[in-house]
Amino acid sequence: MSVATVEPQDLKLANHEPAPEIPINVTERASRAVKDIVNDQRLKCLSDLAPELVEVYNSYLSKQGHAPNFDELAIAAGTTEQELLIRLGTAAFGKPEHMPQEYRDLQRDFTAANGNPATSAELADRAGISKPELLAKIGKSAATILGKVYLRLRVVGGGCSGFQHKLDLDPAMNPKVDEGYEVFGVPVAIDKRSAMYLQGVTVDYHDDLNRRGFSITNPSAKTTCGCGSSFSM
Repeated sequence: MSVATVEPQDLKLANHEPAPEIPINVTERASRAVKDIVNDQRLKCLSDLAPELVEVYNSYLSKQGHAPNFDELAIAAGTTEQELLIRLGTAAFGKPEHMPQEYRDLQRDFTAANGNPATSAELADRAGISKPELLAKIGKSAATILGKVYLRLRVVGGGCSGFQHKLDLDPAMNPKVDEGYEVFGVPVAIDKRSAMYLQGVTVDYHDDLNRRGFSITNPSAKTTCGCGSSFSM
């Protein structure tokens, strides 16, 4: 399960109105597994960019019983959100896997023209923004996993039987095309096109010798293929 590559929308887990009744069933153990995966990815991000914050993160998790969102982590670290973004952006600068595509492109063009990669000040000048603004934007992109992350379930065409279930982590939800829910503390997003195929679906997680990983059971599926990932309606 991997996080979809999109621009970050919001690094806060803001309070919302109660979510509507979810049309699928995500079991408690599946929800725990999602939380564990997200937590592992958050710790990996911090270990790579700000290892000194791993202890702060774990301490908050231990004391509060839930992982800190971005603004909570900033407070626990004794800094502001903007300062933390710049801090992460400084650490992420020059690491292609963390930089937004537009800045990777600018860096590539600068290197081709000058023979050496741009400094953060030079790249900011090329982008037409201040250095702190550049670093904050890079930090926001690098810290996407520290914000709200949805468990996204969708149906796509393909596979042996015509349709396939897809389960991903996604940091973005578009209210124009998605419905948002919450199950056992895990935000869930389902696009409206997929929803018609997912009524009554159960998402579970297995951790035993003979079976490990997520499973999706769809009562509306007429047939399923041997691989277990595709179905027909």
